Amino acid sequence: MNIVITKLGISVTNSDGVGSFQPTNDSESSSCYYRLIDSEEPKACAWLNKLGSSLTKWLKDNGNYNIKKEKEKLLAFPTGYYLYEYRKLNNDGTVRSDTYLYGAHRFRSPSEFSPHLKWLVTKEPSPCTCIYCPKIKGKGQGRKIKTATKSTIKPTLKKSTRKIIKKTTKKTLKKTTKRTKSLKASSSKSSREKSSKSNQNGSSIGDDQSEPATPPTLIQTDNNEDENNNNNNNNNNNNDNNNNNNNNNNNNNSNNNNSKNNNNYNNYNINNNVHLPKAKYAEYRTGEIVWVNLLKANEPSLLPRIKKLNDEIEIEIEYWPGVIYSRGKVAPDVDKVKFTIKLVVINIEVTLRRTGMLPWKAYDPKILDSLFERVIEANQTEPRIIIETNIQEYVRAVHRSKEAALTYSPMKSFTISEKTGTYQHFEALMYGAEVIRAGDLVRLVPEDTEDKEVEPEYPEFLEIGTIFKNPEKGIQLTGNILQRGKLLNKTGPLKLEDYKWWISHDLNEEFTIDLEDVAGRFYLMMPHLTVRTKANIFKNVNDRMAIIESGSDMEKLKSIPVTPIVSVIPAKRTLAKLSTRIDNSDSSPSVKKQKRYIVQFPKKRPVKIIKKEKFKTKPDVE
Repeated sequence: MNIVITKLGISVTNSDGVGSFQPTNDSESSSCYYRLIDSEEPKACAWLNKLGSSLTKWLKDNGNYNIKKEKEKLLAFPTGYYLYEYRKLNNDGTVRSDTYLYGAHRFRSPSEFSPHLKWLVTKEPSPCTCIYCPKIKGKGQGRKIKTATKSTIKPTLKKSTRKIIKKTTKKTLKKTTKRTKSLKASSSKSSREKSSKSNQNGSSIGDDQSEPATPPTLIQTDNNEDENNNNNNNNNNNNDNNNNNNNNNNNNNSNNNNSKNNNNYNNYNINNNVHLPKAKYAEYRTGEIVWVNLLKANEPSLLPRIKKLNDEIEIEIEYWPGVIYSRGKVAPDVDKVKFTIKLVVINIEVTLRRTGMLPWKAYDPKILDSLFERVIEANQTEPRIIIETNIQEYVRAVHRSKEAALTYSPMKSFTISEKTGTYQHFEALMYGAEVIRAGDLVRLVPEDTEDKEVEPEYPEFLEIGTIFKNPEKGIQLTGNILQRGKLLNKTGPLKLEDYKWWISHDLNEEFTIDLEDVAGRFYLMMPHLTVRTKANIFKNVNDRMAIIESGSDMEKLKSIPVTPIVSVIPAKRTLAKLSTRIDNSDSSPSVKKQKRYIVQFPKKRPVKIIKKEKFKTKPDVE
């Protein structure tokens, strides 16, 4: 069965919805539009609970599964399936709302999708019997969803050199090949095959690194092409495309060349190459390290800590590093999120909205290591270096956060048994200062540029499908490579659908990315962020938090231990008795504990002295 049962619920590992048609989320100035439903909304939760309950009952009847009641829910829809709400404004002013699940087909209810979900879960090659899949001897009606013709712009691009594996072997990590860059994305199929084969032999291809100067090619896509193909031979697909564009045959030679290029795009399945990412989007998550704007923290005690640029120390304090401890709604009936953040070192908790924070990679105070060393020495040397306490705490907070941001910590692991062995998968990963999950959209390190501050014309992103541990190469991620084009809508709050997105590879392939190729999360409020994450030190979550709470290794090494107070007591009075009073289970008692034990020693024994004096004076009296 293509499922994974975790502590939280059921996860389906197979899908036929990758690259499927999705409606346009066009609520701007529309009386009829589709709205993407977030996975945490009540409607989505109701769908997932009903599907999970139905799937659990079917698994118990058809397999040896003992699933507890609290786990009878689907954690998420299969990859490529997204829930939409269709809203229509009636003439009388009322709004009609219908919910649809879009993927390989459009499903109107959980009960309608349930047979198709069970077919995805089973490993049997038998055809699906749902009402939308092709009719099979009276089972199902074979209905298809008609969608409007769409026109999209596909730029001429280079192909990626990242590793790919076939969709049919999504969980099998052995058939990995390396693809080199094609000169253009519109090159012929044979040239791409030669490029792949040549690269396997170790040769380099695609030395021409120049971007084409020609404008993007206009491509007409029709999602009803499947119905036309039932009446025509598949070998005539190219001719059909040319016949559908007869009005272009009278154009000049350049237009004819574009028409030829259109045929070559069939290798990319042009009906699905335009793809809107439906990432599990959350601007900030619990456990992430962020910058807190002290002016917006609404905490009067923090205002004195704000410091403008000082010529002596050359440091400015406006944002303070903090760790998100919780997130929730401002009020039960208000759909706005508030965050509880604990500021590093000073341990002050603040509650604020997202506008009072910045991603860790969006700000850098650039504190030199020499200043950090001065802060350490300020409390350890004689005579002491005079540095303001506020600056000392700030420097320590930044240094601890930077040390923690150099680590990565996999979370919520589970295993999947495959033909090649058992692989450890993860639901989430603390990567640097950020938390990434399956379904996220992450930035990728550009392959053909050395300038880290310059964003490529068409930046690449990974829509994460899975996070797993390769026994030889460490943490890797799989999913679709997306590229982002121009901004289509420049009005109103920025949304994912305001950009042009497309999948930059064949839809029967998916990419395997090394962790070091991930530059960081994608933030809508900072879409052109280019700073890269460099987290190559493995730490478990507790050790990572210990760096933030107790200090980094560098901070501990540079600290000079304070001389114990017990050294001022004469040795003959303390050697034997002190060892009996200090708890030996604590190999390094704190100074406070030592003081508590030292007070218990009497300084003098006046009783004995008095007796001796009386003994000496008696003979004199006689």
